[in-house]
Amino acid sequence: MPSDPAVYATGPPEPAGSAAVPGPPDGTAFGAVLVTRGRRTGSEHAVPLRAVSHSGRLYFSRHRPDGDWYLNAAANPDVVVIRGEQSARGVARVVSDEGLLRIISELKYPGQERAAERRVAIEVSLDGCRDGDSAAAG
Repeated sequence: MPSDPAVYATGPPEPAGSAAVPGPPDGTAFGAVLVTRGRRTGSEHAVPLRAVSHSGRLYFSRHRPDGDWYLNAAANPDVVVIRGEQSARGVARVVSDEGLLRIISELKYPGQERAAERRVAIEVSLDGCRDGDSAAAG
């Protein structure tokens, strides 16, 4: 992957509804880049994060709800997920289910003390893509 992951956020759009981001088996964590649109500026922002695959969805979590990527995804749910050379558009939503938040933390930090910490998360549905979203390279 190039040193600037934002380069993947430009280029021809993927077909509507595509879910080209191959992930590891369900229930595992992996590195990905989440591209959000700034809630104030409208500019694209690409952030490398650790994602979790669970029940056909991708999850991105953090300790507190003050991170820009989290606030951007909450304000504008149209996101792009990049893994390796693949990317796909998705629709994000804030996770409010406490049980699901615990599962995400346990999958993200298996066997670690911080798995028990309270976290916030967004769920990204790649099969809920919409036409006309921001472009993503394939």
